[in-house]
Amino acid sequence: MIRGFAVKAALTAMLLMCAAAQAETVAVQTPLQDWQQRRVALFQALNGKDKTKATAALDGALTGFEKDPVSLTPMEAMDLYGVFYVPREGAANMQNLLKAVAMQATLGWYDALRFADESGRAEIENNEGFFKRAFLMGGGDGIKQLMDLMENHPADAAKAVADGITLARQFRDHVDYDEHWPTGYGLTAAQCGLNQGKACPPPPALPQAKWGAAFDQAAAFVTQYYRKNN
Repeated sequence: MIRGFAVKAALTAMLLMCAAAQAETVAVQTPLQDWQQRRVALFQALNGKDKTKATAALDGALTGFEKDPVSLTPMEAMDLYGVFYVPREGAANMQNLLKAVAMQATLGWYDALRFADESGRAEIENNEGFFKRAFLMGGGDGIKQLMDLMENHPADAAKAVADGITLARQFRDHVDYDEHWPTGYGLTAAQCGLNQGKACPPPPALPQAKWGAAFDQAAAFVTQYYRKNN
């Protein structure tokens, strides 16, 4: 499925993001998880000189994601919303986009509360800009469109977030990505890089008996985050 000019526009946004990410690269080389390798491969294709290959790589990622919206980690999903869906559909479809983003945000933070340590969660939220990523990556219009929905249609915005959380609740035990993806962030992952990949135990996972409370906490955080005054 070829999306023509919309994919080409998304490539430009992704290239800008890749350049920024490269500028922040540090010397520590942490072994990459499968999802990170997939992400790097996409970025490398988009940074390459072969634009036909770049377009095919992005189109392939979008096609697989549309078939199964929980086949990619929530971080990868935010990338795709940021470089393609929000720039293409934001002006006319922001309520549905916010619903989809809220679903991914809830699932992602639920994962982070269960499997990341505090430093990993800080890296996901702040360094990666996880919760605002989908609206910032394509430029300023995404944020403007989101704020327009929140300011002028607050009930619609609140409903979109609530509906997204409901979807996350339905998907939370049936995702097709590796829920341990947040272990790729934080001091533990950095220490693994310093040890050249030797002795890399993940942070202690949250006991399963507390997972229900963790989901409620993630839902509350997402509800608060996507509000006008935040």
